[in-house]
Amino acid sequence: MNRLKNKIAIVTGGNSGIGAASVKRMAEEGASVLITGQNEQRGSDVVDEIIQSGGAAFFMKQDVGSKDGWKEILEACQTRYGVPDILFNNAGVSLAKPVTKITPDEVYWILKTNVSGTFLGIQTIISALRDAGKSGSIINNASIFGLVGSPFQSIYSASKGAVLALTRSVAIECAQMKDGIRVNSIVPGSIWTPIFTKESPDGGKSLIDVAGNEKNAKDLIAQHTPLNKVGEPNDIAHAVVYLASDESQFVTGTEIIIDGGVTAH
Repeated sequence: MNRLKNKIAIVTGGNSGIGAASVKRMAEEGASVLITGQNEQRGSDVVDEIIQSGGAAFFMKQDVGSKDGWKEILEACQTRYGVPDILFNNAGVSLAKPVTKITPDEVYWILKTNVSGTFLGIQTIISALRDAGKSGSIINNASIFGLVGSPFQSIYSASKGAVLALTRSVAIECAQMKDGIRVNSIVPGSIWTPIFTKESPDGGKSLIDVAGNEKNAKDLIAQHTPLNKVGEPNDIAHAVVYLASDESQFVTGTEIIIDGGVTAH
């Protein structure tokens, strides 16, 4: 406990799945957390759960692809808690579609959220940390599809590959600036989140619909995972807490792959 005591964190996309699990773990470890996302009700529910457990958190709706929106988030965090020590760029969107069917608007949507949103978060928080003379930890959520190819995931894979490259470059830049800011990525494999219950944008069925029920859907994923299991949001949240804490003070410019052995295999 108290691995993040007296630290302040901003977590984008923190109202469900990996984001929600991460903010709960951060709060348990003593961090004060600003959660951002699109769904205000889910965000409020996460905040209520944290507060009822004795933690500190509040929620703001955010478009991560807006520079002005990032300015508002930073100002709110500074007013409520102070300059953030931690940023978890978790917000992201996905698209499973044949490459010949992807529209320019869909390309823009994916890149704006996954790449521009991550970049603007990095830019905003690094500037704030340097102005305050503070060190800090920035964690970017990538994907194994940024490392390996997958059918129907072309633009999503491209966006997550960009996140990995961005992470490495900014990490080395910060190291050369000697500002004490560390930048790393987590690289999840198949993690059981609400995305598996959603239909695809082109009207395709969700994985649960295809498999018949949640158990069958999980079994289907597990069959393609060397550890023969499906990852859970807390599997990622534990790694986020490690990278956010001082325990990882010698870790920067790298990625932690959490995929049950998929990319090794």
